[in-house]
Amino acid sequence: MQLASWERFFEAEAQRDVSIAYFVGAEPALAQERLFAAADYFPYGKVGTNGTVRIDPALPYRIGVSLWASDDMLDKRLRGGSAFRKALRNYAGDPRAIVLFTVSSWTVDQVPKIAEICADHNLPLTFNIYSPTQTFNRKLAEAKPNDSAFFRVSSVQESPRFDDEALDRMRRAMNDAIDKFPDTVVYSKYYNDYICQPGSRYALDPDTGIAQDCQSRILDPMRYYDVSLNQNPVKCCTPDVDCSTCRMYGGGWSSQFMPRAKDVADIHAFSSWIDSLETLEKIMLYSARDHQPMA
Repeated sequence: MQLASWERFFEAEAQRDVSIAYFVGAEPALAQERLFAAADYFPYGKVGTNGTVRIDPALPYRIGVSLWASDDMLDKRLRGGSAFRKALRNYAGDPRAIVLFTVSSWTVDQVPKIAEICADHNLPLTFNIYSPTQTFNRKLAEAKPNDSAFFRVSSVQESPRFDDEALDRMRRAMNDAIDKFPDTVVYSKYYNDYICQPGSRYALDPDTGIAQDCQSRILDPMRYYDVSLNQNPVKCCTPDVDCSTCRMYGGGWSSQFMPRAKDVADIHAFSSWIDSLETLEKIMLYSARDHQPMA
């Protein structure tokens, strides 16, 4: 699509009072002219990237660097290449960047090492939690063989999904990282204790299994557009994810905006809830007003 089409789209969304643009998908760093076009219309933005292509230092948006594993062997197994090492070279010390480590049952024990690496490279760190899709769960249930696309390394005997024991191990590892690396880890113990509890984190529709109280649902006035700028009526931005086991940071954090009964049960809970929202601000927002591009 021509850049002019994107510019018209961004202008229309800005007129709809959209204030933050969130670019995720294949690799937004490969279409940086679109990111700069968005910056003309939206005061805030976040770009999800694997970090292997450096985004122009002049772009005044938060950059979320996706991380799956700390060691080269597992990184290559999961992603086909050692993305993390390249990302460290590209973004060390960049004030726009924050590392988003998607923790799975395979990588829980890497949390301390990753926090140490990020501290050494002057990069803040936050966490996402691996959440399987319905397609993935179906392939495991049917004992499907591995393929060359999106089911390359898992099996019935070994997969990155969490059981209750692994959830608790992850919760403790993340809380320990907050304590040991307070200047590096951008996360909330209050949120962490909630999202790592066993069982579904949402109220599910008994007929469809779709989360009814997830604030990441694409409901008016939220809209979902694909790369062709077509509006799609999907349930959320990751429509194949299994809501019953979803702990993705997008849905989990956005659902914090509306306080629940537990969040206002007492002054400690309310204070912790406010702290979690301030943590989310640090994860998502980067002020263009204070942006000083690195060389």
